Amino acid sequence: MTANAARGDVPITLKRNGVEREFVMRPSFTAIAEVEQATGQGFFQLARKVSTGDLSLSAMAAIVTAGMKAAGETASVKPVGEMIFETGMVNVLQPVTRWISNAVTGGKDPEPGEAAAVTTATGDTPSDA
Repeated sequence: MTANAARGDVPITLKRNGVEREFVMRPSFTAIAEVEQATGQGFFQLARKVSTGDLSLSAMAAIVTAGMKAAGETASVKPVGEMIFETGMVNVLQPVTRWISNAVTGGKDPEPGEAAAVTTATGDTPSDA
């Protein structure tokens, strides 16, 4: 499957046994609900953790798995977590961050005059800085 940017899809490359393969993650209501249930955390709480890089491997696996399933991939948390570990969490953080952002914004940049989340260079919102 090819990522469709208009739907907020995000491509993600994962390794399994040294072989790289590209998957697609798609934001959806079902995916967000699945992530919240799997992690026991609200979505905006997870978004803050992603922005600071304070995300556990299990939470990252839950996010990637839910996004892949929403895009029609067959996925489950344990094998996806193993692929993330092999790929390196730091290498997976950027597509996970993009997926979270697309889920929060609907995959669109805000229109002029529309409210938007603003972050500092450290990932804090102005009220956190």
